[in-house]
Amino acid sequence: MDHDVGRIAGRLRQWREEAGLTLQSLARRSDVAASTIQKVETRQMVPTIAVLLKICRGLDRRPSELLQEGTEAVEVVHLVARERQVNSSELRKLSVEHLSANLFDPMLDVWRVMLNPHNGTGNEGIAFDGEQCIIVETGELQVRVDGKDYDLHTADTLHYKAHLPHTWSNWSDQPVRFLVISNRSRGLPASLRDELASSDDASD
Repeated sequence: MDHDVGRIAGRLRQWREEAGLTLQSLARRSDVAASTIQKVETRQMVPTIAVLLKICRGLDRRPSELLQEGTEAVEVVHLVARERQVNSSELRKLSVEHLSANLFDPMLDVWRVMLNPHNGTGNEGIAFDGEQCIIVETGELQVRVDGKDYDLHTADTLHYKAHLPHTWSNWSDQPVRFLVISNRSRGLPASLRDELASSDDASD
């Protein structure tokens, strides 16, 4: 029992840090108090199943991963479209769908993003180690990378080093849907939603 609790606590903290989330940002995403998450991570409390499910959802992780042995090497995962979860921002400015699975020692991640009209990630660029490729499925997307603007249309792609500050914007009157392929992107959708939420707070 103690071993399982310790494994759960360690993995939740590891996943949160890998995603670049603070306790407060994960609390907003999972609808669990930051103090509760901290107590779970430091083994000060044994969480209920409901709390674990909410935290896992906030981390875009499957609850079954919490108790997997570290030696398990999952090399093939089939994600059925109807079973994938789509996460939306608080004011429905965008939605994010995780298309790739949690393989053993994964090298890349794939997300589908729907960005609604006249919205974006703000002026402060997102940056992290690795590289990223954007593929526009429908609509028009404006991407700024290291101060230079790129206008992307349906079927256009943009590949760049992700340590360069980058932002996404949709100045059109229609939603834009695009894929984000990255070798290290777990924190990206969370950072994007957090920035949109904070921009809402600043404008109130």
